[in-house]
Amino acid sequence: MIADLPGYGYAKVSIEARNKWQKYLEEYLLKREQVKYLVQLVDARHEIQKNDFQMREWVLAYNLPIITVVTKVDCISKNKIQSAISHVRKEFGGEIFPFSAVDNRYNEKILDFFCNSGSSDK
Repeated sequence: MIADLPGYGYAKVSIEARNKWQKYLEEYLLKREQVKYLVQLVDARHEIQKNDFQMREWVLAYNLPIITVVTKVDCISKNKIQSAISHVRKEFGGEIFPFSAVDNRYNEKILDFFCNSGSSDK
């Protein structure tokens, strides 16, 4: 199952609602054994946002499994794609997966990752 979680990123809600979502999100991620990976989406068109760094720090503090996907690589020039991926890799480390809703050739790496990660692996 893949879930897009509210309260992170560009949700336009009150601070009270955002805090409530954050509490539920923390409970869900920390108590749910079925969570195999957290997938952090980073938009290739923009610099990494403050909330991206905060989320990353929180996830790593709890030693949760996380992978990073650089989205919208089709929206930047081809000569900037590798630069965007390298920048995210420098900031976050680990393997970085490019993704495009338009150009499927960028998606093979992430699809292979999910298809080949066993159901009992974490």
